[in-house]
Amino acid sequence: MMKLGLVGFPVAHSKSPKIFQDFFSEHKIAGTYDLIPLPTEAEIDGFIRHDIFAYDGLNVTIPFKEIWLDKMTQLSPEAENIGALNTIVVKNGELIGYNTDVYGFMKIMQPYIPHAKKALVLGSGGSSKAVKFVLSALQIPHAVVSRNPKNMEISYKELNNAVLSEYNLIINTTPLGMKPYINECAAIPYEFIGLEHICIDLIYNPLKTEYLVRSEKQGAQICNGFEMLKEQAFFSFNLFTQ
Repeated sequence: MMKLGLVGFPVAHSKSPKIFQDFFSEHKIAGTYDLIPLPTEAEIDGFIRHDIFAYDGLNVTIPFKEIWLDKMTQLSPEAENIGALNTIVVKNGELIGYNTDVYGFMKIMQPYIPHAKKALVLGSGGSSKAVKFVLSALQIPHAVVSRNPKNMEISYKELNNAVLSEYNLIINTTPLGMKPYINECAAIPYEFIGLEHICIDLIYNPLKTEYLVRSEKQGAQICNGFEMLKEQAFFSFNLFTQ
């Protein structure tokens, strides 16, 4: 019996159990997939001490994709370079960290690559790092927007018509708008979004967040994170079963 799960907080909204049950059925594998809420680093440490080795693999969601790095026995080159992970393979008493978000985001970027001039990445957490990794690989210039900007990051207050005219690809990597907080959205000047913009949200529940609703009303192309979720889950499943 293969035992998998999702760790992070929140996790109750996740569609991963259904996706992985479909994988189990397709490959004729007996398996379970648990949702494991771990809202603090102390609870993560307790889980590692007492429970983690009962699992064959874990997916990692917000907000601790970076904190898990130092708890691994090994890291894949992608996870190490990005500075965040979303997949843990538990094997022979070792914890091996991977980042499959990069493959998921690369997948949903394919239709937009020819049209993307410059990108704004909303948020600076673990998901943001995977997005930046892909944008760099695609040679798409980008800037990070943060509530507490550091280094070359910019603040939400700096976003204006001139900035949004320069950046036609906007990617939300924050949890704002995720179920059940569906009325929340990134504080950007939506009135300056137009037909030339491509607005992507990594959130997949709901499928159309407030950020995407407002952007679509302004004429932008929109894309949610469901295809990314399925693609990164597929890569994770291959790691768990290899």
